Amino acid sequence: MPDTDFHPDKDSEELARKLASIGVEDIRRSGEPSYASDALPVFLEMHARELGIEAPMRDVAYVMQEFAWQWGLGREFGRMPCVRIASGEQSEIVPLSLPFDFPFPRGVRPWPWLRRLYPFPPGFLFEAYEDFLRSRGDSEGISIESVDYVLERLRNGLASFLAYRIAGFRDWAMGKEKGGQGNLGGKGGKRARGKGGGGQGGSGSGGPLPPASLSSGGGMGVEMWCTSPGLTIEFSHAYFIHFLNFGAPSFPVSNTLLGGRYVFQGKGPTYPSGTVRSQVFRIPPDYKAVTTYF
Repeated sequence: MPDTDFHPDKDSEELARKLASIGVEDIRRSGEPSYASDALPVFLEMHARELGIEAPMRDVAYVMQEFAWQWGLGREFGRMPCVRIASGEQSEIVPLSLPFDFPFPRGVRPWPWLRRLYPFPPGFLFEAYEDFLRSRGDSEGISIESVDYVLERLRNGLASFLAYRIAGFRDWAMGKEKGGQGNLGGKGGKRARGKGGGGQGGSGSGGPLPPASLSSGGGMGVEMWCTSPGLTIEFSHAYFIHFLNFGAPSFPVSNTLLGGRYVFQGKGPTYPSGTVRSQVFRIPPDYKAVTTYF
């Protein structure tokens, strides 16, 4: 029976673990006065090149810089929010982004900015936010964890994400050389029938194998299917829940993503703060991501 799934090879997993560990140590050091935290994205891409990783890392560097900035806030209190997401038959706990939409410069330490904006102690704001999160904890799987535990969860989740990024890019490059074929859907270029991380929904058996010509930078075509029409779909790297725009309106919504592990949510008039998060999808092989979470 042909292999209809995709799993990162051991070399990709080992490189991913190394780069994730280096990235997390850079975040730890970002709190030191002598550390140029605005250079964190440059450092991550530099470390990837030093390890011989050819896969694009700019989006990962952006998300990691956002996490580092928010971790600087959480470190002042010793704790940060996390959320439980569905992954396969189980679930995993990953850091949850704080809802800061203000245009704070992400390369500087946040406390001077907060003290200028708010006439009361920033700790009051954070404690109020914690109370809000606890009120949603049971229904949405949100918890408040120590900053050291949060960094460990980030390391594990980032390593899993990067393994798919590195292995997926290698197969993308192979597929490009073969005119859009290759191993993007499993061994021998077979179309994938992944389960999309388990839970409610999955990757359809007819999921399209995206031709390499869709993106010159390693992107792969992805369709997002849900049960609610007219939503704007957002995606997040699965190691740190920080949503970015994917497209609209649902459903389906098509766009290109680089290899990795992702979750989605929808926003619209009936869901102004966002729907519940989907299960984890792996790119490759979940090119047709189907969820019934929203």
